[in-house]
Amino acid sequence: MTIEAGQVFKNYRLLCAELGEPIKEGDSKKAQLKEFHRFFDFERVGQKYLITEIFDNPLPKTDKRSLGNTAIYIKYIELITMQLLVKQKDYTYTTTRNNLYKSLGMVNQKFSNQQYYRLLIENKSIKSFDINHFNQRVNQKLNVILFSALNNLKNRCLLNYYEEIIIVENGNMHHKANDFEIKQIINVQKQVLNELGLLSLNHVFLKFKNDQFYSRVNELLYDKCGWLYTFKQYKIIYTKADIIIEIPITELQLQRLILNENVISVINQQAENNYEKNQIKYEKEYENFIKDYIGFGEPLESDFKFFKYRDDYIEIQKELSEFYLKI
Repeated sequence: MTIEAGQVFKNYRLLCAELGEPIKEGDSKKAQLKEFHRFFDFERVGQKYLITEIFDNPLPKTDKRSLGNTAIYIKYIELITMQLLVKQKDYTYTTTRNNLYKSLGMVNQKFSNQQYYRLLIENKSIKSFDINHFNQRVNQKLNVILFSALNNLKNRCLLNYYEEIIIVENGNMHHKANDFEIKQIINVQKQVLNELGLLSLNHVFLKFKNDQFYSRVNELLYDKCGWLYTFKQYKIIYTKADIIIEIPITELQLQRLILNENVISVINQQAENNYEKNQIKYEKEYENFIKDYIGFGEPLESDFKFFKYRDDYIEIQKELSEFYLKI
């Protein structure tokens, strides 16, 4: 893979040229782009393609792992979220995303704390790039897991959630932004995107330009509106009685997922062990074949009658596990 996260291609043809892939049209193009999504994620901005993530391992062609190996984590977050909500006094819960990460046990109190980041950078073995790339990877994964869980709960009519923008003014006064104020904020954000030559907020994140972007946004908003800064929070509205009923059901679902994952792990490990044993036995028997060979000329491997697993044996066995065993 010659591309990297944060890279931008002006159009589909240039993306294909970089990947060494043929130009296609119609349904063939759709199938090709779907195949690309097995290896990397991207977003479309007009005709441009912004690469948002490169996967360490290609996703299987089956749809059961479209979220990778996050199904168990998502179910955990569903359960812990419900347990958190039933402890609240009212039927609403308002929090920022980072605070929700901490409340759910996804991160500790040092996460996103600039003071700790500065202390780490003082250690010469840790550079700002290391921290930026760590934050990029972690935030991408946490975001997928958290909002997949919230959306699952929302689809089951257990809760609803809304994004709110909070404006902080002098004297630590703050209020929820109204529609006109939100329009002002996004107008300034678009202006700064253009100044930095970036396509989207994702592009800002992928290029490690968060501090520069939001510093400039805050500067312009202060000049125009007198605001110190803005931040997002999430308001969750739920019915406690329904959640209390749902918790034991989710606990059972989680136990089934964990068992299923362990079964698949054992089956896949067995496939790896079988392949390794077969390779060792093949090499040993082939050595004996060469040593005991009687005939004219050099012995041919095709004359050696021993069943050898194909090189893609493990990959195929794992794909079969995903298809037949994954729940």
